[in-house]
Amino acid sequence: MSKMRSLNPLLVILTCAASLWAWINLPDMTSYPIHWNARGEADGFSSKGGVAFVLSLMPFTAASMHMLLSFLSRAEAVKKDIEKSGLVYDITWHSCLWLFLGINILIAGAYLRMESGQPLSSDGTPLLKILPFCMGLFFFVIGNVLGKARQNKFVGVKTPWTLKSKSTWEATHRLTAWLWVGAGVLLMILPLMLAPPASVLAMVALIIGASFYPMFYSYKFYQTAPDRPE
Repeated sequence: MSKMRSLNPLLVILTCAASLWAWINLPDMTSYPIHWNARGEADGFSSKGGVAFVLSLMPFTAASMHMLLSFLSRAEAVKKDIEKSGLVYDITWHSCLWLFLGINILIAGAYLRMESGQPLSSDGTPLLKILPFCMGLFFFVIGNVLGKARQNKFVGVKTPWTLKSKSTWEATHRLTAWLWVGAGVLLMILPLMLAPPASVLAMVALIIGASFYPMFYSYKFYQTAPDRPE
């Protein structure tokens, strides 16, 4: 796992580099798209300052998460708790940085494809076609290791019910592992089955369902859990 962690700073640097490269090569235009709707059509425009904000989102998010998770992994107060699920912690950390890098490459690519004086070049359809695959791969990878998470306050599905009951924790994570793997596969093949905006709506529905259903399930399971505290 130390080798995986050693690569994390490089992923943050590459995420920043993608934004910097897009900014340096940004064509000279009167306005730039900064928002695309579910059809991949640019529907929000701004100056170069707006583009700078958009290009800074993923680098800022990646750097902030990396620093936070790095700090937590070294903090004596929580280190032992994290080590209970060290594999899941490291793979989640690593996968998040890969996801941020992938999304930022898509965003940077949208700007690099622009040509001065050609507003049609601001089409965001390629981004919307590849984004579901990136999200699906992320869910698939996390789902494959989530079942190995042990009861703790930092990794996994942390609800009041999973933290109070070991059987609820284990049942919830078994379900969530299969749910995330299944959602990941569906997300990866979405671009082959649906075109925007249907694929975007389906992606959002799958992500919300896979993220929130485990919380509801943990509550329901806890009501009849054999080790539920009296």
